[in-house]
Amino acid sequence: MSTLLKYLLAGIFLIVPSVYFSQNQVATQIKNKLNQQLSADSTEVDKLIHSAEKKARHDAKNGIAILQDAIILSNKLNYRKGKALAYLQMAKIYNRQRDFEKAEIYASDGANLANIWNLKPLQKSFFLMISEIEYDKGLHVPDTSIREEVRDIKAAIKYKYFLKDTLDRSVQQTVSLKKDVKNKENELVVFRFQSFLLGAGFVALLILIAFGYTWFNLRKVKMENKQLMTEQKLKRSQMNPHFIFNSIQNVRSLIHGKKEDEAVEYLNKFSKLTRQVLESSNENYISLTEEIEMLQHYLSIQQLLYGNSFDFSISTTENMDTDAYFLPPMLAQPFVENAIKHGLSGKQQGGFITVKFHLKDKRLIFEVRDNGSGFSGSPKTENHKSMAMNITKERLSHYSKNKSFKFHAEDLKNENQQITGARVLFEVPYIYEN
Repeated sequence: MSTLLKYLLAGIFLIVPSVYFSQNQVATQIKNKLNQQLSADSTEVDKLIHSAEKKARHDAKNGIAILQDAIILSNKLNYRKGKALAYLQMAKIYNRQRDFEKAEIYASDGANLANIWNLKPLQKSFFLMISEIEYDKGLHVPDTSIREEVRDIKAAIKYKYFLKDTLDRSVQQTVSLKKDVKNKENELVVFRFQSFLLGAGFVALLILIAFGYTWFNLRKVKMENKQLMTEQKLKRSQMNPHFIFNSIQNVRSLIHGKKEDEAVEYLNKFSKLTRQVLESSNENYISLTEEIEMLQHYLSIQQLLYGNSFDFSISTTENMDTDAYFLPPMLAQPFVENAIKHGLSGKQQGGFITVKFHLKDKRLIFEVRDNGSGFSGSPKTENHKSMAMNITKERLSHYSKNKSFKFHAEDLKNENQQITGARVLFEVPYIYEN
């Protein structure tokens, strides 16, 4: 009997640990499956938000319904970022629909959630959204009083000085780098003098080493300075103070001429262009849709500044999904500016600019034409053409390993070999997201 009891106890001791470890393995497997399911569901929320953003451009009601589903799913998953993103898209849709009350509710609630959950990237997005709603509300019922005029001009000046501060910081960095180069050159002189005292043979070796070291550092500093100057030239070509000043003066003229509707429309285009330039300055790529919108606003403002002396058209390949193509921002702008300021400079009326983005053998090609005096008309025009090409080449070299970018620029001629305009064409690097 005692032997049987021993075997029974031994069996119990063997079975209990195995059951315990088996239960732990099952619990671990269930936990892993739940984590995988949670990750998959979070991805589903992101997909819903992305889908709603696209569909809302054509069907706002459908986009709102999808975002409401995304909010419900985010609440179930406790997916904070997804819920905040859905609120941001809701605010954008309602603002486009001019339902400012609902837009403010979603923007304010979303901003509070972003602050509570410390979602720093979204805090900035909600701040910009609330500012946009407030601005659009002001345009909903135009106020033509002096007080409103002053408010709008102050807003434009604020944008001007924001850009000026950005350029000033770049200049300060350039000055600092030049001082570093000068200090290094002074150190090199002292180093050579000390080396000379040690002997002719030893000096020759040290000079050779010092020369290589100095050349490398100077080349590095020059490349950094070159990059800074390129970015400064780009920002000046996008939104320079002279352009901003002329735009503000044009608004004042419209208001003094009691053309309130035109002034409001002009300010709306100018503010959108300024906001788009500021937002895209921190982005490496923007969609082709956004690039075209910025060019339309830029050309519309220039058209008013030049007294409607020219018309323009912007087109793409038929059935091309411009939301799926992403390219570096404002690549086309320097060439469009050249066409306006130099190609059409002698035309008081009848000017025309054509801008095209088209696909050829899976390559995205940019083309701009004008019916002006061409590149051979004057050395100044040729100089500006070269400057625009150099700036664009330097920018493109940062986006691709291919350092040889081919630009095609030519004068357009009729049957009698008379110049009828100019054309610029080049390939644009892009990212395609279906």
